[in-house]
Amino acid sequence: MADINLLEQRTAFGQVKERGKRWLLRLVTLVFVLTLALYGYLFYSEWNSEKQIAENQSVIAKAQSELENNQQRGELITRQAQVKNANQLLNDHLFWSGLLPELARVTLTQAQYSSVETSTTGDVFLTVTVPTYAEAEKFLQVFDLPEYNQQFSNVRILALGQVEKDNVLQTTMRLQLTLNQDLLKRQIQ
Repeated sequence: MADINLLEQRTAFGQVKERGKRWLLRLVTLVFVLTLALYGYLFYSEWNSEKQIAENQSVIAKAQSELENNQQRGELITRQAQVKNANQLLNDHLFWSGLLPELARVTLTQAQYSSVETSTTGDVFLTVTVPTYAEAEKFLQVFDLPEYNQQFSNVRILALGQVEKDNVLQTTMRLQLTLNQDLLKRQIQ
């Protein structure tokens, strides 16, 4: 009788199935190893970051301690406050030198200013002399033109009359106008 071996019945399909399982196991093992490596790298990065943060906090604490123990600290704080006050004064200072060129720009050549007064509310009071009422009207019309007048608003006539000066009759006006405060502020370089 012929020998029949019942134990070794591997078919081609069984061999492919077994190889597929091995490849799947290798793939899962590779993914697992890569995941472990990624977690290891992240753990190391976090540890290194925490170490650097602790070192930086130590340096900051040391510098802060040195500042607090500085013998000239009181004087430095005083000087710092003085510089802050000086800067505040310079920023709030009004430079009236900007007013006269702007008035000259919007004024008729025949007009003369005999007084310029200011108030704390930002109003400017002007006494202006022009040759005639017609010139007074031209003088006032300039303040209505936006291309000429950008710095003055709310022009009001407080008084209008004629006076004789050097045997010539002239028109005098007392005006009140509001001044743009940005004209008087100048940046300090």
